[in-house]
Amino acid sequence: MDPREGAPGERLYVYDETGLEAFLLTGVGSDREQQERDLLEAGVHLPLPHSIAWARGIGGEGSWFIGVRDSKGRGRGGFAINVSPSRSLPGHRLLRVTRLGPGLPGAALRVGLAGLAALAGRHSRILRITVNAFSRGSLGDIGATLSELGFREVRPPSSYRYTLVVDLSKDLAMTMAALHSSARRNIRRVQTAPVDVRSITETGMAPRVAELQNLALRRTGANDTNIDWVARINLSRARPDLSNLLGLFHREMEGPESLVAFAWGCHHGDHADYRSGGSARLAGPRIPLAYGLMWELISWAKRRGATWFDLGGTTIASSADEEDAEGALEGISQFKRSFSRDLAEVGAEWQLEPHPLRARLARVVSGAASWLRDRAAKARALREAR
Repeated sequence: MDPREGAPGERLYVYDETGLEAFLLTGVGSDREQQERDLLEAGVHLPLPHSIAWARGIGGEGSWFIGVRDSKGRGRGGFAINVSPSRSLPGHRLLRVTRLGPGLPGAALRVGLAGLAALAGRHSRILRITVNAFSRGSLGDIGATLSELGFREVRPPSSYRYTLVVDLSKDLAMTMAALHSSARRNIRRVQTAPVDVRSITETGMAPRVAELQNLALRRTGANDTNIDWVARINLSRARPDLSNLLGLFHREMEGPESLVAFAWGCHHGDHADYRSGGSARLAGPRIPLAYGLMWELISWAKRRGATWFDLGGTTIASSADEEDAEGALEGISQFKRSFSRDLAEVGAEWQLEPHPLRARLARVVSGAASWLRDRAAKARALREAR
């Protein structure tokens, strides 16, 4: 008898040459929890967005999971899928996989992706599947496999394509020594400033975190975001090994205003990343707040067993003289380059539309709705100007 008979999950694909099969788990119940434990026992660490902790704290019931197991039912890999309803075509679903790569070692990559493609053919209401691939060494293999399965590459990707990498294979003293002198100097300045670095564990700080992030976004010309920071604070408190939300608190201030900067880092098994951050501009001598927080995240990642740190994307300098580069985004990238000059291509985006006519109709409906919203906004602006 096949040991997999009666095993949880809907079978999607079986690869006879290896004996591996892909299966689907919907929801965030005990079957999903057991699958993650099985993978950990096999030495497979899922990136944070694919974990049960993320699904329960942030992803909710809109989180599915494709697992890969061998002929004896042992876990060999897996990844989560975010499922959301289509606003253009009611009753249809949009599927998105983020940071796909870690968590699918060896042959599990092809089997898992074949299962994803099979899922599209089996469920007629799936309108589109978007895969944001992320890998430092296997990006080409992921792209080739997705292409063979009928996915098309989207350029530019919605997430970053290039990032700067900090090597964590050496001890922290050597990592610090490898930083640019300006980074080391600014880290020391923060360490001697009247501020304390502490984990943000109180949900009452969520509005202040959102305020600091939006202040940072406005400096780059970006729009405000509506991130659920309460959920992320709860996740960081429950799983500090996976999510680290750090705050820089000014000793001479009280209440939420004492939080003058924050940085959020996530652990993904072999690596960790800088996810987001923000800071206030203080009166008096300028304190390079972000340097201290970035170093604390790098140190945390090293202690948690990561072998490299993703600084969260970067621009590609158009001039050899980076000191003359202009723009807020380039300024952020210069800050990151003080921690590392090791540039890596890590990101790509792929899409599959199993029902092209429906997908085309959805784009028409979405485009018409956007046009109507734009016209309404312009009409309101004219009325307010009179």
